[in-house]
Amino acid sequence: MTSTMTLSVAVAARIDKVLSYTCEDVERPADIPTGALVSAPLGKKLITGLVLDPVPTQFGTGKGVKLRSIRSLLPSEVWLTKELVELMTWCARYYHIPLGKILSTALPNAVLEQQFGSLEHPKIWQLSSSAANDENIQQLNRAPRQSALYKWIGQQQQCTNADIKNAGFDLNLLKQLRAKDLIVEMELQNSQSCPAPSTIEKPHSLSDEQSDALKHVLTADSKRPLLLKGVTGSGKTEIYLQAAEKILQKGKQVLVLVPEIGLIPQTKERFKNRFNAAIHIYSSECSETEKLQTWCAAKTRKPAIFIGTRSTIFLPYEHLGIIVVDEEHDLSYKQQEGWRYHARDLATLRSRALKVPLVLGSATPSFESFHNAQTGIYKQLTLRRRASGVALPRIQMVPNQSSQNLSLPEESLMRIQDTLDKGAQVLVFINRRGFAPRVLCTNCGWIALCPQCDTALCKHMQPAQLICHHCDYRISNPTACPACKSSKLTTQGLGTEQLTQHLEHCFPAVECLRIDRDSTRRKGSFKQYMDRVNKGEPCILVGTQMLAKGHHLPRLSLAIICEADQALFSHDYRAKEHLGQLVTQVAGRTGREIAQGELLIQTSFPDHPFWEQLINRPYSDYAEELLAEREQNELPPYRYAAFLRAESTDIRALTTFMAIAKDAISPNQTGLEILGPMPSAIEKKNRRFRYYLSLTAARRKTLHENLSQISYQLANLKGFTKVRYSIDVDPQTFD
Repeated sequence: MTSTMTLSVAVAARIDKVLSYTCEDVERPADIPTGALVSAPLGKKLITGLVLDPVPTQFGTGKGVKLRSIRSLLPSEVWLTKELVELMTWCARYYHIPLGKILSTALPNAVLEQQFGSLEHPKIWQLSSSAANDENIQQLNRAPRQSALYKWIGQQQQCTNADIKNAGFDLNLLKQLRAKDLIVEMELQNSQSCPAPSTIEKPHSLSDEQSDALKHVLTADSKRPLLLKGVTGSGKTEIYLQAAEKILQKGKQVLVLVPEIGLIPQTKERFKNRFNAAIHIYSSECSETEKLQTWCAAKTRKPAIFIGTRSTIFLPYEHLGIIVVDEEHDLSYKQQEGWRYHARDLATLRSRALKVPLVLGSATPSFESFHNAQTGIYKQLTLRRRASGVALPRIQMVPNQSSQNLSLPEESLMRIQDTLDKGAQVLVFINRRGFAPRVLCTNCGWIALCPQCDTALCKHMQPAQLICHHCDYRISNPTACPACKSSKLTTQGLGTEQLTQHLEHCFPAVECLRIDRDSTRRKGSFKQYMDRVNKGEPCILVGTQMLAKGHHLPRLSLAIICEADQALFSHDYRAKEHLGQLVTQVAGRTGREIAQGELLIQTSFPDHPFWEQLINRPYSDYAEELLAEREQNELPPYRYAAFLRAESTDIRALTTFMAIAKDAISPNQTGLEILGPMPSAIEKKNRRFRYYLSLTAARRKTLHENLSQISYQLANLKGFTKVRYSIDVDPQTFD
């Protein structure tokens, strides 16, 4: 018998089991704690693994037991905290997914690929000893950007490249300042500390409602999340800022989650203007080096502000003081591919584990959060008035014109002109990019369909192609019908490109800015658009949901929603919830500072009872009425739900697979309802057929017991290599 240290390791791969390794090749194995990351052999590759349980184990080498040894320990700067390991372990159970898959999602690529060059010799910049020489400083008289960076570095005393980039400076300026002997680069020692955070901008005065909400935030515990329900423009961000000030003064970290990358520049700017403190950004737009540096910064216990999208919830925070989830209702917090976690729910778990307050902010809370506030799980804080004192926007219905001309009705065009004449800005919202969603032949009825998906191809002019928005299949715009050779091709529907083109024709004297996923693909392009808008000059914004989420546009006076009717007839029971949130949020972009704003809703059904239900009563009343309908129909949040989603190029293999999955469910279970298997809303996408099985239960335990049975059965199923599947717990969409 031999005594050695055996490690239980979850490797960053889709493997259901935790693997065992020895640490014969590693010095000082007794120093390996739970949460350490290691380089471990898997097949012929070295893969990153997470140590779960290092224990001395007796095993007999003579019985054929031969474990492989880990090769090395990864730098301790990237190891996980015990609390984060416990969170990931919980997620593996709750979402019925291998822990290794969670690691692949949560860890930065630099850690997964074991590339740590940026950690070996961290550098900082500071003023040189000769910087005080008047002659040297005079060199900056004709270089305002260099001068601004020089003064900023002097204020910081020490800063990294990431700090300088986050502050909005071009890194090329560093070379110019160093050439003038004004700054020097030095190696950062771990013992060196950053200057304590301080407040730059004076906090704004608070209303009584805001003061009361801030008091509750500062005295809250981690057992009961706070739902900050404030009308658009009510000053929720000011509460975040003043709460962050108190947290930073205690030497702790602040985490702010936002739903979209486009909201990061605005949020960062507000915190940068208020605090002289380290601000770290974490999103898909960051380089792998930047992500790694931010990951490590979370472990330093130094006071700092972390701003990012949903994946920022996984950073290994050592000294967190508060978590803020802004626009908590937004669907972007729910991962829609692979491991389908919800960042808002994980924020709740982390706040409890770290014993820090959680603030969920929204003008239109999700119905789950609204229900939690009604039942006392959350404490609701309410802001009923805008901080500026300006009244909430007026909402008016505008009937669509009954013709083939899909441009804006005359009434909308007149209101746009009136708004521009007053020197204000206009937002025209349509949730569809491209020129038109369909191309068809009026001679034979042919429609341009994607050969890989059950959807129509969308016409684009920039580039001039027909594009599938699901699989990115592309072909050139046809000049004749491929079925009958007729040239009588036309389009149906409206997209951002066509709408922008129409508005440019109607209002040639003003700038029309199209802001959608196509126009903002380049890194930093969204911020450039918003900088142009924030100059305050009259303009027309044409955009998708990117513009409906929390943006502060002080000169925006009029908003128009085009083609808002689709959700009125959707098969998704959440459609009215999402439409109500969208309408309220778009309206909330207008009239935030100067005068009351206005929203025009273009609809072919102005007398539909939904519009009366939404626009003539507070959002809370609207939500309560729809929640009552869900309770009557036994829908979430009054029941627990999950989908088994599967896809394959082989429809027969897929349907057989789904039948086996359904058979794995225990029969005659009380309180369990099964629907399906059935095709997804888009049955075929990217050549793969897609089906789902719906499970709902009155008790969470019942649901998860059956999901465990399905998961076990499918994990051990042979002969279905062409089928990909995932379990979606607490699904938010049917697609």
